[in-house]
Amino acid sequence: MIQLLLAASLTHAAQTSILNVKKQLKKQGFTQTQITKFFTDSRLKVFTQKKIAAKPVDWEAYQSALLQKPSVDLGISFIADHKTAFEAAEKTYGVPKEMIAAIMRVETNFGQYTGTTVVPNVFYSFLVHNQKVAWAQSNLVATLVYARNEKVSPFSLKGSYAGAIGFPQFLPSSILTYGVDGNADKKVNLFDVPDAIPSLANFLAKHGYAENQTKALTSYYGSAVGYPDAAIAYAKAVTDGE
Repeated sequence: MIQLLLAASLTHAAQTSILNVKKQLKKQGFTQTQITKFFTDSRLKVFTQKKIAAKPVDWEAYQSALLQKPSVDLGISFIADHKTAFEAAEKTYGVPKEMIAAIMRVETNFGQYTGTTVVPNVFYSFLVHNQKVAWAQSNLVATLVYARNEKVSPFSLKGSYAGAIGFPQFLPSSILTYGVDGNADKKVNLFDVPDAIPSLANFLAKHGYAENQTKALTSYYGSAVGYPDAAIAYAKAVTDGE
């Protein structure tokens, strides 16, 4: 009943966006029964606009904290603990292990803060609020495709307030495009370091890291403000400390 009332209260724009998602899901091989089941599931909820709004970052203060010795030592230890995976990714994709580690440090502090937000609800909320519609449609479809591929419930996928998943904080669309099964278990699980490391390296390589690391890092984060400089500085600090 709650879902029916919600559907009735949606704006025309939101209804159109959701209809487009349903059409895309059919093209991806989902049945009408599967689609209806997802959109009438009691776990499908709408977040407030405040919850899914971008969070401001004081990059100067953040970078200062990032480069403190305990933080740098954490990166050095993480690389040492996963030496085989880092060296394999560096060899395959041409991205330095220190840069891969830098992004994992910035994104989730090496998996310590991967987020607890139900991922499909993020993109559904954007559609209901009629914000970033094309992006939200693409990622909601990708979420369901990824969940089907991995044989898990989409509602079991937890991530950031923006719907990013795992150690490297990939959006679902990026997982489908750049995700790598690094440990040959026939899954792409970005909460597993052996998958997260090559997936991250693959993304950067495909975005031209070898030619322009700043541009590749900007593509990764979605903004040139603060993030590329912080990642580059951390990677250098780890390299110098090794």
